[in-house]
Amino acid sequence: MKRKAESNTNKSTTLSKSHWSAGLLKSMEDPECIVKEDDKIVVIKDKYPKAQFHYLVLPKENIHSIWQVKRNHQDLLTHMHDVAHGLVENQTDHEFM
Repeated sequence: MKRKAESNTNKSTTLSKSHWSAGLLKSMEDPECIVKEDDKIVVIKDKYPKAQFHYLVLPKENIHSIWQVKRNHQDLLTHMHDVAHGLVENQTDHEFM
């Protein structure tokens, strides 16, 4: 299930095209931005990195805010952590070669 940026007066269920997260949704679909992708997540490079390696691990599931994360998202959160950890290990391995 992919999220879409939409204009709507009901902000609790949709995102305005001018909302900052609309840019993330666009980047999630841009092959140039994607570092890694699977059925649950998309990893993109941050457009304004604060470190040498700055990635965003984003869920494909439509979760509008941190307040909507529930106990049933534990597997997704664990997967996101594991993917991020793998990216760190991969970058570390390449730095010392």
